[in-house]
Order: sequence, then structure tokens, then C-alpha cells
Amino acid sequence: MELACSTLAFTGHSLHEALRRIADLGFTQAELAIQPHSRHLTAEQVCQDLTGTLEQLRGASGISIAAFLVELADYDLELWRWQFPEICRLANLLGIVTITISAAPRGTDWSREVQRLRQIVTWAFSYGVVVCVETRTGTLAESPESAVELCRCVPGLRVTFDPSYFLCQGLTEKSWESMLAHVHHVHLRDSGTSPDKLQVRVGQGQMPFGRIIQQLRRHDYRGLLTLEMFDHPRPPFPLEPELRTLRLLLAGMI
Repeated sequence: MELACSTLAFTGHSLHEALRRIADLGFTQAELAIQPHSRHLTAEQVCQDLTGTLEQLRGASGISIAAFLVELADYDLELWRWQFPEICRLANLLGIVTITISAAPRGTDWSREVQRLRQIVTWAFSYGVVVCVETRTGTLAESPESAVELCRCVPGLRVTFDPSYFLCQGLTEKSWESMLAHVHHVHLRDSGTSPDKLQVRVGQGQMPFGRIIQQLRRHDYRGLLTLEMFDHPRPPFPLEPELRTLRLLLAGMI
């Protein structure tokens, strides 16, 4: 297992500055969030200037882009047909094999979402990219059982395990154990046990980091542990000291 840091902690800065700050915190790898209206990178920018985007990301000194988190303007399959293959092409050129996306919102027709995800996985496969759905509250992958069922229905689909969303639902390590065989990527932060405590200062939450790492080892997980903290909405504490503390904590466990 290796550590990475998400650019979501520095969305108020330029991409160059965000990556510099991540490197200054002692990370050598970053997960780049590609989102609508982002100051860092949008899907539209990738489609309009793939070569320029590639050169920009290859020129990031001291840091390697190791994974993408991709959000498009909506879940319409035609939009994904236009934009997502170009993002996969960019990932392939950068040697990135992991792209995390969100499953459609809770209440979306299950069969329709399965068909959408099957097409997305097919596009990614041709570029050697693995697509993962994040275990995010409010989506069709918000529970361990639904995440596993999506993987069963969509061959090749994997899971980005974010235990904070489970912890905030009152779930424990035992409840997500059966899902871990499907995990290809991990997002971590300290959290409490209620929805308003998704992100707290390191040590003030109840995230069982050590036991989670032990669980992942039992399932022979060898991927990234991405520290994903959010600067929007603005937290009541500075993120950089928390990221540094959490990096040192996890480094001592892996």
C-alpha cells in the first residue's frame, strides 16, 4: 500500500499550486479531481486540448498523478460517451489505471444505471483503465451490499472504498468486510458517526484506521490509500496540518 493525497483539499488554488502544496506535505503521489467548473481541470478542457493537458500534468515537478476522480456535469450517457473516453485516453498516456466515479443518485432506475456503468467500463477497458464506484451516501453505491451488487451486475467494475460514508451511517468494520474483495482504491479521512461529522480533525473522529488497514491486508490489497479531505465547504480548521498528521499516522501503519 502507498499513500496519495487528493487535490480536493486545494480547490481554491491553481492546479500547479495545489500539487506543489501536496508535494510540500511529503506526498509523492496525488489523485487529481476532474470536475465541472474546477480551477484544476475539467472534462471539457481535456477534450479540447488533450496534448496541452498531458504536457501540463507531465510537467508537475515532484509529484506523480496516480489516479483520477471524475465528475461530469450530469449522468447522461451521451455526455459520458463524448467526454469520458478522452479522459481514459489521458489516463493511459499518463500511466494511470484507476478512475473513480460516482454511481447515479439514489432512486435512479437500477437497470438503467447498470447499462450506463457497463458502457463506461467498456470504454475504460480499451485504454487499460479500471473504473471504480465510490461508496458515497446518496448514490446507488451507498451501502456495502449495493456496491457489491453493482460489481456483480457490471463485470470489470470495482469499488473505491470510502469508510467515512459508512461510519456516518453508523456502520462498523464487520458490515463492510464482505465488500473488500471488490476494492481497487481507498479514500481516507477521520470522521465521526453522524452525517455532520464526515470530516473532522485527526484524532477527534472514530475512524478505525489500523483495523481498516488490517482488513485490507487480509484481502491482499496493494493499491493506494488516498487522503481525501475537502476545502469546500470551508472547514473550521486548516487542512494542511491535518493532512501531514494523517500521512505520518498512516505511514506508520503500512
